[in-house]
Amino acid sequence: MNETHDPSAEVFKHEAMATWFQIHITGEEPSFARAAAVEAFRLLDRLETLLSRYQEDSEIAVISRLYAGESFIADPEVFNCLALALTLSEQTNGAFDPALGAAADQRRGLTVSGGGRGRLILEAAANRVCCENGSVSLDLGAIGKGYALDRMAELLQEWGVGNALLVGGGSSVKTLAADADTAPRWSCGLPDGSTLWLKNCALGCSGAAVQ
Repeated sequence: MNETHDPSAEVFKHEAMATWFQIHITGEEPSFARAAAVEAFRLLDRLETLLSRYQEDSEIAVISRLYAGESFIADPEVFNCLALALTLSEQTNGAFDPALGAAADQRRGLTVSGGGRGRLILEAAANRVCCENGSVSLDLGAIGKGYALDRMAELLQEWGVGNALLVGGGSSVKTLAADADTAPRWSCGLPDGSTLWLKNCALGCSGAAVQ
């Protein structure tokens, strides 16, 4: 997916979540745009430390090590991302599944230990994550980038940024437009040569050749 933008946009790039992220901002002073982007990338880095299953001390890694009957008080960001992932899993009848960490490791040829698959129960009043029936091997790779872009976009709006394009790895896009009539429309070119014009919306895509 190829993103095009206003030539006057300030463009900032950052590496996180084993890929790259970009923020394009228009209509702001360069110094202000840079400061806002720095704060957004700081939030991104924090989310990675919380959500990455490849960091042993991340909260997602800790939750994946829970045994049946154990619980964990999660950071609000972790709890909200998990709640969204479990809701999507329910809405898609399991087609979207955030608990495929062990399966993903098996596909990579890694040794996987553990018995039956458990179930997570979320208690919103205390941000408590409870484990039932066995451990749950979480992998938020299918939702982590999108969640991060949503949160980064919220932060930019709090800063007063009206027009922005946020990209995660070239496959996840979030756009902001302050004025529906005059704000620039961000375009995304697809491999088949077609172009999508985006305003105040998000887009995610994935290759079909492997999975």
